[in-house]
Amino acid sequence: MKAGNIDAAVELSHQTNTLPEITGRVCPQDRLCEGACTIRDEHGAVTIATLNATFQIRRWRKVGVLT
Repeated sequence: MKAGNIDAAVELSHQTNTLPEITGRVCPQDRLCEGACTIRDEHGAVTIATLNATFQIRRWRKVGVLT
């Protein structure tokens, strides 16, 4: 993602998270992953839910589920 290769980031995210459409929208990330983020105090939490939702939308567009 940092290098600008969003498609590779999407694929990597899907390999390590089999349900990004759930974790990006339904999961209580503020109490779980974002709440426990180890860099939260210094830099702010990684907004994993937003990333997962964005990645899933991009993946759906790529495979033709969304236009």
